[in-house]
Amino acid sequence: MQRATNAGFKYTLPGESDEKTHPLRESLRGLRRVHTDTVYVTESIDGTKRETTTVGSRRSEVRAMIRYGDLPKDWLQALRRAPGGRPITYVPDLGNPSECYPCYLTFQHIAEIPRVLDDDEWVKIRMLRTDGGDLEGLFNPSAS
Repeated sequence: MQRATNAGFKYTLPGESDEKTHPLRESLRGLRRVHTDTVYVTESIDGTKRETTTVGSRRSEVRAMIRYGDLPKDWLQALRRAPGGRPITYVPDLGNPSECYPCYLTFQHIAEIPRVLDDDEWVKIRMLRTDGGDLEGLFNPSAS
């Protein structure tokens, strides 16, 4: 069953100045909040001491599923050249562009960057705000 949506992405490709708008045909699925820390652990050789170091601050991100056919193909090509994420803006309602979420969108696991998939297959994505903020508005529209 297809779920209609008015959501979409806005993005600019490297080396270009024109912003593109890419409407989604189906809503994102399985939205969930994830808070992550980057932690490194070191142990002494004899195992008697353990030290942990947290780098940076806690990140708030959203993990979701998106229909592969709804990902902009030219943007996907740019993402393959920069798997750490490319800036993109998620707009839940293209009719109301004032509510938007500038973020880095990448795949949950770099190895999952699709090469050839059927347009109806769903892939896992991660969205992390470019300004370090959270994406609370996706879950609670009054918070945006």
